[in-house]
Formats: sequence, C-alpha cells, structure tokens
Amino acid sequence: MKKLVYSHERTLAAITLIIGLLIWLGLIVGTFGIALAVLALGFVLYLFIQSALIAHIKGNG
Repeated sequence: MKKLVYSHERTLAAITLIIGLLIWLGLIVGTFGIALAVLALGFVLYLFIQSALIAHIKGNG
C-alpha cells in the first residue's frame, strides 16, 4: 500500500466516518425519517430529469 501523507490519516478518516454517521443518524431520527424520504424523492426526481435530458439530446442530436 502507498505510504500515507500524514501519519494519523487512518485515525482521522475513522473519526470523520463516525462523525458523519452520527450526523446522518441524528438527522434521520430527529426528523422521524422525513429527511430520508425527501432525499429518496429528490433522487427519483433527478433520475427523471436526467432521463428527459438524454431523451432530448438523442431526439435532437
């Protein structure tokens, strides 16, 4: 494996992962899952928009 740039890089990555997971868990619990539902809905909306863009490009290209 490559040498790390900073000797504590693995420790800092683990700390960042734990903090991120705690924030996501707090967001989901704090909003009773509404934030997760909004995120899923936003992803589906993104897929529809992306599909419409590709259809438009292929139709006019």
